[in-house]
Amino acid sequence: EAAVSEAERTVSVARALGQRTLVPRVLVWLGLLHFGRGDVERGKQCVDEAWELSGAGNDTGGHLPAGDVHTIVPAHTGRAAYHLTMQEYEEAIRVGERGLAIADASGYVVWAIHRLLPVVAEAALWKSDMDRARRLASRMRRDSKRLGHALGLAWADACEALVELLKGDKHRSVDLLRNVAEQLEAVPYVPDAARVRRQLARAPAETGDREGATRELRRAHEVFAHLGAEPELIATRDQL
Repeated sequence: EAAVSEAERTVSVARALGQRTLVPRVLVWLGLLHFGRGDVERGKQCVDEAWELSGAGNDTGGHLPAGDVHTIVPAHTGRAAYHLTMQEYEEAIRVGERGLAIADASGYVVWAIHRLLPVVAEAALWKSDMDRARRLASRMRRDSKRLGHALGLAWADACEALVELLKGDKHRSVDLLRNVAEQLEAVPYVPDAARVRRQLARAPAETGDREGATRELRRAHEVFAHLGAEPELIATRDQL
């Protein structure tokens, strides 16, 4: 609630001051908050407006749009996140990779690490495109090391751990995912840490450790309830 209130207040002030660079960026972060809380329609309104204000959708004859990378790349993050929320994984990947190309062309790799790469990687995981997910994890790790980006490194570990959970050794994935959750909690980045713990519960459940799975799910449930993250709460209760 505090984050939503702060973002709405910031958008209002930025509009009044004519802050053309700031408004689209804050609209994207507000949209991500709404997606996480299950208010998809309000989230879509935010990211659609950011898309228009940034000029991200301008028709350039197939070329990358010209403009302010600090608004255009976040606008791609917001739109890709919307498609991910709607389970439109192909479109999330397409939009996200276009945003990555713009970040690469500008040299601002930090915009790629913060949210855009994780969104595309998650879409690839849901689509069971493990080769793409591995490539994205490798890129996240390389660029995050260059910048000393602790959150990016944790996201890279998360991607690799989830590949292991889905296509590899379930027992090994337990240790990997638990380590990732602890990394994210240390940043601290609590929402993603709780999401990882929800996935962590899948491995013990499938290997017969129902008590361990329940323990992880209750821990995640407590965080999601505090955040008001309705979609994750529902998914966690279904697992329980």
